[in-house]
Amino acid sequence: MRSMTYHHRRNGLPRLLRPGDIAAPVTASSPTARRAVPALACALVLSACSVFYPAFQESTVPQIGEGYKTVSQLVAKTELGDYRTASSYAAASDTYAEAIANFATARAAIDAGAAPLATDQAKTDVLLAIDNCIEAIEIMAEDHRTGGLPAKVGYRATQTTCATPYRVIQ
Repeated sequence: MRSMTYHHRRNGLPRLLRPGDIAAPVTASSPTARRAVPALACALVLSACSVFYPAFQESTVPQIGEGYKTVSQLVAKTELGDYRTASSYAAASDTYAEAIANFATARAAIDAGAAPLATDQAKTDVLLAIDNCIEAIEIMAEDHRTGGLPAKVGYRATQTTCATPYRVIQ
């Protein structure tokens, strides 16, 4: 009686069921397997996306865009001659602060992983570009505060520096 209940496989492990007690096995060519494999692969890929690329915060790009727009306004007013004297700094200090705040906020979001950058090197490059932009804005503000900004002196470089992170994130 025992020999009817337990059948041995070729590797010597006991089986509790007799051959024929189970329905047809699922093989790679069966319809069930052909439907299950792509579904499992898709689920695996989608779960990996959420792990390696966290949800993108749409607010990161507008912050960089607003910061760039503010810097562009500062440079345009400088080229028009609005900031020739140090006394004009008081009216522009909020604009400098707004530009720095926008870039600093975007930097914090990118550093936290909010932007979809392909590699760690790309993330490092964007963070460095934002740091360079903030430094350029601070230098421009200090020049303005101490002696004014002569028109056509070369603050277009500040605008170009601040365009770099915007181009990379877009």
